[in-house]
Amino acid sequence: MFVAFPQGTIGRRKYLGVTVSVLGIAILAGFEPQLTRQMVIGDLLALGSALCFGFYSVVGRSQRESYPLLTYAFGLYGLAAFWLTPVALVTFTPPGAWRPVWAIVALGIFPLALGHTLYNAALRRTHATYVNLIATQEVTGGIILGYLFLGEVPSLNSLLGAAITLAGIAMALI
Repeated sequence: MFVAFPQGTIGRRKYLGVTVSVLGIAILAGFEPQLTRQMVIGDLLALGSALCFGFYSVVGRSQRESYPLLTYAFGLYGLAAFWLTPVALVTFTPPGAWRPVWAIVALGIFPLALGHTLYNAALRRTHATYVNLIATQEVTGGIILGYLFLGEVPSLNSLLGAAITLAGIAMALI
């Protein structure tokens, strides 16, 4: 059984949870003792990406009454494919082997298409703040998968940041 959270504004005390989550994400991103030009450019690109993702969320949420979920999702993915196909064709280099190409296709279908469709479904039923807080756990999932499948031992920053982010999410949801 699905229990939807209220669609209006979130309560004031839940903003503390959002703030704690953002602090955890900052710790996950890592604090560097040096600041280089490349780091500033990377941070600006990440900020631009976050703004675009926020815009994507707001637009997706605003269309929930106008279009059924799958119509919206396939239309969105179709437009993305339409705009990106010319770039892909211009930069295409035939691969030596097709296995990596099929792996990328599978990544596009399963985690991206399925994940974003589920994300848009959640936006239709739950407050966008909660959906986006939970979406930050993609990083925590990557840390866990990296450890389980690649033997990558997470750093203390990663573990601390993930724990603080999870605590913030719990504060915001409860």
